[in-house]
Amino acid sequence: SDDPRKVGETVRALIDIGVAGINLEDGGKSPDLLCAKIDAVRKSGEIFINAENIFDLEDPEENKGLYRLANRLHVRTRPDVIRRQLLFKSGDLYSQRLLDESARILRSARYLYDASVRPIAYHDGKVDIAVTTRDVWTLNPGASFSRRGGRNTSGVEIEEMNLLGTGANLSIGRSSGVDRDSTLYEYKDRHLAGTWVSLETAYGSNSDGALRSLDVQRPFYSLGTRWAAGLSVLDDERIRLLRAVAQHARRGA
Repeated sequence: SDDPRKVGETVRALIDIGVAGINLEDGGKSPDLLCAKIDAVRKSGEIFINAENIFDLEDPEENKGLYRLANRLHVRTRPDVIRRQLLFKSGDLYSQRLLDESARILRSARYLYDASVRPIAYHDGKVDIAVTTRDVWTLNPGASFSRRGGRNTSGVEIEEMNLLGTGANLSIGRSSGVDRDSTLYEYKDRHLAGTWVSLETAYGSNSDGALRSLDVQRPFYSLGTRWAAGLSVLDDERIRLLRAVAQHARRGA
């Protein structure tokens, strides 16, 4: 086509379906027309990351003492953690599909309340993009207690879903029951070392054994992902106590 606008729309449509290479030729026409076609194939320009805290203190409804304290105590998500989850970078050909998919990926994170990825300006053949996220409160303590049949069961746990703003999850739990006492440590990272590889590992120290697990996955994180793989290892050691035999032996003694 000799219409730069149509050329730009066609190129972006091809990018959205996964085409990796595109060749634009002048076809014997004016070099200015070819330049106009190239200009119509827009590229991503500056990417502005706006990682917002839990509460918007510019909103009178949220500018309260308790909310201000929560914002001060909370470690905000680091901009580079958000940037690593985008499916595009500055200089890439602009694709609305990649913006929409990037927003979906961000919204799936447990430590984010909401996320938006949108174009905000067009200049010199480039589209500037704004990425805005809102955090949630990520430190979750918990405790439980029950009594049944004259026996007590209790537990305590603390989980941080956004460790120091890195997006990693760390939890520690302690439980005590009729049959076992257990301490469990868990660590999860959806983007290990800034990649699309996720890591989940756990270690449990139990009164009747131990638990060790490791799960490493590279998922199909976008429509353009070509491959996925994973590895899981579990070592669950149990020492079974034969209470009836032990009680019988004590009676015999």
